Amino acid sequence: EGGNLTCDYRLVEGLDASVVYVINHESWCSGYIENGKMMVEVALSENINGRTAKISLVYDKNHQVELVVEQGKAPAVLVESIDKSDVPESININETLDLNAVINVLPVNASYQNLIFTLAEGSEAFAELSEAGILTGIAAGEVTINVAAVDDSGVTDVVALNIIGDIRLDRDSW
Repeated sequence: EGGNLTCDYRLVEGLDASVVYVINHESWCSGYIENGKMMVEVALSENINGRTAKISLVYDKNHQVELVVEQGKAPAVLVESIDKSDVPESININETLDLNAVINVLPVNASYQNLIFTLAEGSEAFAELSEAGILTGIAAGEVTINVAAVDDSGVTDVVALNIIGDIRLDRDSW
């Protein structure tokens, strides 16, 4: 979860404990020496895969040790709802809309941010949907898009959108 760890360490006889250097290799995990003890501060994580950091204690070229700190998997934050407030009411024929840019999961710190988009039956006559979530209007009509979270929450929603018959002409090469 994060917090502080303490561990005792002992140098070989004859070495001065005030000359030990601590080298931190990750910003989320830092170590330092205080009152003859190794102190490690670990930041809170929402990483569902866990993470590993290395800390090096260095006295000189011949006296070094590397500590490995492993932070376990954080519990998954499940999707609670789908925010479709940025979806426009319509797009034109030949216009594209990136559904990933206008439909998001809530809460914003949900572990899995990806969504699965599918066209409802009959909507294929009015729009095409790529695997990447890009919707393209192909004929005038109403399109229904099914949206599902990819985590174990089971959250789904439906988005309705009109494809309007105005053909937007690309005049760049005229």
